[in-house]
Amino acid sequence: MKTFSIAVAMLASLVAAGDFSKSCTDEHVDPATQVLTANCNAGDGKGTVKSTSLDLNQCFTYTGTKIQYSGKGHLGDSCSDCYVYRIEDPVYGPIFGTTRVWLSCSCNGSESQIELGKQPLFSSLGLGNLLTMSSHQILRPCPTSTEL
Repeated sequence: MKTFSIAVAMLASLVAAGDFSKSCTDEHVDPATQVLTANCNAGDGKGTVKSTSLDLNQCFTYTGTKIQYSGKGHLGDSCSDCYVYRIEDPVYGPIFGTTRVWLSCSCNGSESQIELGKQPLFSSLGLGNLLTMSSHQILRPCPTSTEL
């Protein structure tokens, strides 16, 4: 029983670490500027919360079929009416109450979504926590096209 309790505690800490939905609250997109703003834990160990933002036009693009992360950006060329919403994580939600944050936009007349926090594009650049919000990071500008 003790081993099981330790395993559950370790799993819970892994779920919470680097999780945008656990580190940030009050996320919203300004429809006029397409800037995502959230109040996020600054990771200073003092519980400091900072308002931080990310320009969706610099960090995302629409490929004609889906929204994806891109340092080339230009999401606003094809998409508008963007908003964020939360859904229960299908694996950890029932156990830990974990939610996932999604971005949804109207792109060329149809809805398109992307889960914020899943960005393999940035992991090779050491920016893997750009949106997953590790305890030390807050939202920051996307890499430039030359960095990709």
